[in-house]
Order: sequence, then structure tokens, then C-alpha cells
Amino acid sequence: LSDELLIKILSFLPTKVAVTTSILSKQWRFLWMWLPNLEYSSCLQSYHSNSSALGEFIDKNLPLHRAPVIERFRVTIVAVPSTACLASLKTLRLRCLTYEHDDSLQGLLDMCPALEDLSVKFGGEHSMGEITFVVPTLQRLSLFLADEWEFDGYVIDTPSLKYFKLVDWNYGRHDIEIKDMPKLEEAYVDVVSSFLKSVIGSITSVKHLTICSENSSDLLGQLLKDSPNLRLLDISHMEDHGDYERNEMVCWNQPSPVPECLLWSLQTLNWSRYFGRPQERDIAVYILKHACRLKKARIIADTQEHDVPNLKMITELAFSSRASLF
Repeated sequence: LSDELLIKILSFLPTKVAVTTSILSKQWRFLWMWLPNLEYSSCLQSYHSNSSALGEFIDKNLPLHRAPVIERFRVTIVAVPSTACLASLKTLRLRCLTYEHDDSLQGLLDMCPALEDLSVKFGGEHSMGEITFVVPTLQRLSLFLADEWEFDGYVIDTPSLKYFKLVDWNYGRHDIEIKDMPKLEEAYVDVVSSFLKSVIGSITSVKHLTICSENSSDLLGQLLKDSPNLRLLDISHMEDHGDYERNEMVCWNQPSPVPECLLWSLQTLNWSRYFGRPQERDIAVYILKHACRLKKARIIADTQEHDVPNLKMITELAFSSRASLF
């Protein structure tokens, strides 16, 4: 077999296992040094007796690496050394971790001066105080906060952000502080309604917005007024929010005067799981009536969850007045 094919085979193995193949023969001796993907773990059984073994293993083997480009570098580690520096790291994924101190996460982020894409999922029984995300270079941020997780709040300071996804269905009392995101282009916001107001003022430059119909109806008018550059609006009742009967829209504050985004920028409206109830109908009719630049409206009815006939919903929208000629 050629070296290229053997390297391809080795790329499917954990790095530690790939290194052990160097004893098989002379041909195999240096092949592992050319692997484009590296994966290290301190959770393997051989590391349990010595917490520093992983660091020693990486220190010995990483300098020997000969691949011109490392495409993926993955480390599973219990405690991140305070001296660590990931100077070229651009993408970071963190899932259900236990942080030793409230500032441990920010300490890790400070080790990544070139970070552009961050995804963090909080959950489990571990509790924290205030969490901070201060990353000047960050362009994409995805945060998932479980409803049972305990924390005091979070601060987000990411002035270069272009994409922001926030899923916060934690009903526990917590503070939210989000600094201005002047470069933001796309946002996915699924937040408990009582906390949504803390988000609105920071996403005013957004062009593509996805929101949940269940928790945003009372503030949708404010969202439209504060998003003058909005071009695409996605509205949906998120499927994991439980029984719609208990969580239907209860308030729609019709904005006056008409928001700038409806007059000058909104081109696409997508609404999935449209139930056709009075508040939803009022919102849809208002947008269709005032969106002068609208080119496409796609509204998908969900007739399985309620008693409003599909034909009635279609008729109501079809005969409503429209500002554009799409």
C-alpha cells in the first residue's frame, strides 16, 4: 500500500493509537507524523493515573509533526493549563463542561486571540455565577442554556459578531447584558419572553432574523422598529417548547408608525407552524399590508394542533391587503 493510503487509514484512528503503529515496520515508522487530523484525550484509561501525562505526550510528539497543514486539532482534557495558548485557533466547541471557577471560561477564551467561531452548551447540575464572553475577534457565536441549569447571568461583548444564535429557555432569575453588535447580519433568537427585551437593543443591525412566535409576540413590534436593516424574517413556533395550547400568543402590540424595515428593506417573510389564531393572523396581515419591498412570503399552516380549518387560514391571508405586488 502507498504511504498516502496508509496515512488515510491512520487518520481514522485516535492520534495515540496512530503513533503506536510506528513500531510495525520501517514503512510505518514516520507515517503518523503526516496526519492532517490530531486528536488527544486525557480521558483515556492510560491517562487516569497521571493527569500530566497528556501534556507530556503532546509536548513530545507535536514538535515531530510534519504535515504542512493541521486541518483539525481536537483535545479532550479535564483541566486546561493556565499557560496554554491557542494562537491560531479559529473554531471552538464546548459541550456541558464543568468550570472550576466563574472566570474559567473567559480564561480559556483569552487563550484564543484569533477565535472566530464559538459554540457553547451549558447544562447539567453544575451551577455558576456570572459568565462573560469577551472576544473581540469573534464572528459566530452559538449559546445554548438548559432550563434546569443554574447561573447568575451572562455578559456578551463581541463587537465583530456577524452570526448570533441564542437559545435561553432558563426560567431561573438571571441577568443578561449584551453589548452592541454593529456588524451583526444574522441572528437566531429563542429566548424566554421575559428576557427578550435584553436582547433587542443589541441586534439592531441584523438583516436575517429567526424568532419564536410563542415568546416574541408581545415584543415583535419593538423588534421590527429596532431592526431597520431587516431583509429576511423567519417566524416559527419552536417544536421543543411543549404544548401549544398552554403557550399560545397572548399579545401583539401593533407598532405605530410603521417600522422602517417594512417600508424599505424587508424582502422575505417565512412563517412555519402557522396556527391561524387571532394574534398570529393580526401579525401576518400587518406585515403583508405594510411591507412595501416584500418579494416572497412563505407561510406554512399547521392544522394538526388546532381547530382552525386550513382553507379558512389561506382565505384570510389571500384576501388581505398588501403593500407590494409579489
